[in-house]
Amino acid sequence: MISYDSKMIVLEARQKYFDENNFGDGGYNDKFLKAKLGPIPIYIPNTQNRLRGVKLHDLHHLATGYDTSLLGEAEISAWEMGAGGIGIYKTAILYVLLAILTGLFISPRAVCRAYKRGKGSQNLFDIEFSDDLLSLTIKELREKVQLKET
Repeated sequence: MISYDSKMIVLEARQKYFDENNFGDGGYNDKFLKAKLGPIPIYIPNTQNRLRGVKLHDLHHLATGYDTSLLGEAEISAWEMGAGGIGIYKTAILYVLLAILTGLFISPRAVCRAYKRGKGSQNLFDIEFSDDLLSLTIKELREKVQLKET
């Protein structure tokens, strides 16, 4: 888990998240996303639909505190499913299910806890990303997604 001060502005927290994970500017302008499956690099096209979803997904990381490790991605995926699913981002379903299944092998309790935490919360996938979200505080972002504490 990672933690961001509740008074921190989302824009600043997102930059800290990018810096801590060596994501540069988030890769939003790259043609491909380089991911790894263990030691094997995988290149995923950065389509407009993927970019719309990943910008919201990154904010979910900030609100929930789940990191970008294999387990952290499983937890955030389980939380997103519990908090309403993936909305219009149907192409992400394979990634989400793979992440959750991987997490169930690593730590089934953590993944189940993240899913339960998502129930009663509301993810951001039903709205369009806007820069207005970046001006919120982390506390306001957590309130917006109705985050349930663990």
